[in-house]
Amino acid sequence: MLRDIFINKHHLNVWYNHTTTAITLIDTNGVIKEVNSIYEELFGWSSKEVIGEVYGSRLNTELISPSEEVKFLDDLHTPQKANAVRTNRRGVKMLTELIIKPTWHKGEKCGYIEECTFLAVIRKSR
Repeated sequence: MLRDIFINKHHLNVWYNHTTTAITLIDTNGVIKEVNSIYEELFGWSSKEVIGEVYGSRLNTELISPSEEVKFLDDLHTPQKANAVRTNRRGVKMLTELIIKPTWHKGEKCGYIEECTFLAVIRKSR
């Protein structure tokens, strides 16, 4: 059993640190607990700057599909997926795909994982 726990933690660590998506870990109060290095690279804020802040307080996020169906945090019981325009620290607008999943421990919701995939930079029309 201990070996299985180690292997699962190892696989989680590899995924978290070597994925190409920005990962945000959020507690049940909506407070950011951790972000990975891709989050820092994509959005321009260090983990030290965002840990402890309320989810969504730094990133200007505009849901574009399916905005009326996406439920955030308190109402979220199953994974939700949406496209969104997000503005990073440098003011660059990016089209992204968000997947937010609740996490459970012993039948109780204990937080959320957001995976944010960069799709494209949105260029201003001239």
